This record gives sequence, structure tokens and C-alpha cells, in this order.
Amino acid sequence: MPLDVEFSSSSPQGVPSPIRLQAESISIIYDRSPIGAPLPGSDPILIDLGQRVVKIVIEGRVNETGTNEVEGATAISDKDDLEQIARLWYNTTITCTISADQYTTKLDSLRLTLLPGVETVKWDFNLQLVGFWANPP
Repeated sequence: MPLDVEFSSSSPQGVPSPIRLQAESISIIYDRSPIGAPLPGSDPILIDLGQRVVKIVIEGRVNETGTNEVEGATAISDKDDLEQIARLWYNTTITCTISADQYTTKLDSLRLTLLPGVETVKWDFNLQLVGFWANPP
């Protein structure tokens, strides 16, 4: 059963916004990165600024270019939409909605792999985003 992820951007620049992606797996990693400063001859100083970084990895399969479907006002993405997001939203803040949780993110990387030997052209994708939790509990 595909998992729905919705993306929107304040400056879509050629990509429909919002756009929905049907993923096969989603990983959300909450990361804290305290700063450690070693001191010669004594214990290191640890500074925790309390910042939480979210890393989101979304994986799945999309159809070839030109196979967009629309449900309501939201487009379900295909390969060319993912490429447009990678090219045009690279320096843009992307709001990623998974279930009821919203994350404010930036694009980290996109990997597309062509699947051999299938009747219709399909692409596996791995989309990585980095950001913060927009509405923590």
C-alpha cells in the first residue's frame, strides 16, 4: 500500500504545488548534534544548543515522464516532476507533509534508477530531505 507524501513550495517555478508522491517507504530520523570541543589536559566541553534536525528519506517507484494523474487539486508525481523538484526547488524551502506532521525541509539529494525488464517504464527513486519539524508536539 503506497504512503502519501505531499510537497509544497512558496516558489514552485514550473512544478505544480502542492504535489503528491506515493512512496513505498519513509524513514524519519531525528538528530541532535551537540558540539564537542576537546581541551588539552582536561575533559572536553560539550555544548548542546537544543537544535533538532530531521532527515527524511523517501523511497518508492514512479512512472515515466508524462503520466501525471490528478486527484482533487493535487497532482501525483512522475519522474519528470521529481527531476523538476531536484532542479528548480534546490534552493527553495519545501514543506513536506507526512500524515498530519509537517516538516520544513531543503532538498539533500535525489537518486533515480531505471528498472530493467519491465513492460512499462518505471523508475525507483530515493529522495532525501533535511530540515526541521514544523509542528512538534
